[in-house]
Amino acid sequence: MDPFGIQGEGLQWTTKPIEGSTYPGERYPEEALVKSVPSNMTKPVNLLDITLLTQLRKDGHQSRIASGALTDCSHWRVAGVPDVWNELLYAILLQI
Repeated sequence: MDPFGIQGEGLQWTTKPIEGSTYPGERYPEEALVKSVPSNMTKPVNLLDITLLTQLRKDGHQSRIASGALTDCSHWRVAGVPDVWNELLYAILLQI
């Protein structure tokens, strides 16, 4: 399911970001489980939750190309989703 209606239209024609801060699609049930794990660990850890950030990016998804093979749009856009993850992680590491 593509709640943004961009599958097949091509991101090259997308010029505006997604508005708002709520993901219009279905949430993954595993999300709650992953978020609960750090609080149950014996050593303190912080979870850098990039789920919503990635979901709200139009290029934060996998798609199919003409051959039917899966491609990862997040790695083909510059600055793409992994670049944003790296920037956030770098900012956190600088605070340590």
